[in-house]
Amino acid sequence: MADYGPSKKWMHIVHQERDAWQKGQGANRLYTYRKDTGLGGGDWCSVFVNWVMRQVGYGGTGSAMAESWTRWGTRLHGPQKGAICVLDDGIMDDPKYPNNPYFHVTFLEHHLGSAVNCVGGNQSGMVNYSMFGLHAGERIVKHHVQRVVYVWPPRS
Repeated sequence: MADYGPSKKWMHIVHQERDAWQKGQGANRLYTYRKDTGLGGGDWCSVFVNWVMRQVGYGGTGSAMAESWTRWGTRLHGPQKGAICVLDDGIMDDPKYPNNPYFHVTFLEHHLGSAVNCVGGNQSGMVNYSMFGLHAGERIVKHHVQRVVYVWPPRS
């Protein structure tokens, strides 16, 4: 496993969960995340991050909303491997949510300058890796974000 420094505890769990999804155990795992956190909803990226943080002794946000992670823990001034990443595309093209930005929460695997490679829940419908472009118009990746907030668990 790569050296994740202090985030090693939770990143180990994240990678174990990704492996379980790769082995076809996803439906059972998603049920566990929801049951253990008491959180529901269609989008489950925040449910997964809450579940992971609870496994290592942090309470999480207690919310299924990805944006809730911007008010949790300690904001970092830049990317750090294993950080919680809150991604905001600045727009929302879903007519059910006019004028609301899209938020997604995940874990930082690698910062690549113009993109971030992350691993988290509800990425292609599973715990998986996804690449997010950091500038509008980037063509190297499917998803583009306007803003990334990097968060670290609160100090105990």
